[in-house]
Amino acid sequence: GAAPALADDGVPLPVALFGRLHFPLLHFPIVLLFVVFLLELALKRRLEASKARAVTELLLVVTAVTAVLTAAAGLAYASGEDFDGASYGRFLVHRAVGIGVAVASVVLVVARRADAGLLARLYFPLLCAAVVGVAVTGHAGGELEHGVGFFTRPLDADATSKDGKDGKGGDEPVVSYDDGDSGGDARARQPEGPIPEKPEFKKDI
Repeated sequence: GAAPALADDGVPLPVALFGRLHFPLLHFPIVLLFVVFLLELALKRRLEASKARAVTELLLVVTAVTAVLTAAAGLAYASGEDFDGASYGRFLVHRAVGIGVAVASVVLVVARRADAGLLARLYFPLLCAAVVGVAVTGHAGGELEHGVGFFTRPLDADATSKDGKDGKGGDEPVVSYDDGDSGGDARARQPEGPIPEKPEFKKDI
């Protein structure tokens, strides 16, 4: 739905549509790199080396393909976005490490197929680096989409709600009001708190 608007802003429609694929595609390299890492630890003593290699090599091929597509779609998506200030710094980290993960995924496929030599020796350290890289990329991307401190925000909310703040580092007071049905007991609620699953007009609205 937003793609035509991006096209109006100078981004070609096919590029804008391709950029939207960044979000569904990015889950593949994130998950599969962790799966390959865990399998390398788990299968080393349970399967023959050739069978373990066949399993992890197949997963790495899928990882490499989706990682390259994810990086390309991310670059296409970024062409229609404006980043400034701190968000631009997070974008640079997200872009640089994301491209690095895509390159590392391709190299991992080659290294996994190598029987000996430098690439074979670098395989597992490179896999560990790629796992760390995809975590860093995901964290930076998450903060770009949801704001700084998104991961720890529930902890901040618990810590600040008792102090009468809004749980997001702000200073808005907690709103208390009488529900009218509990003998005058006031129920505290955040100004922008969650909507009840089954709201009652008198109490909630």
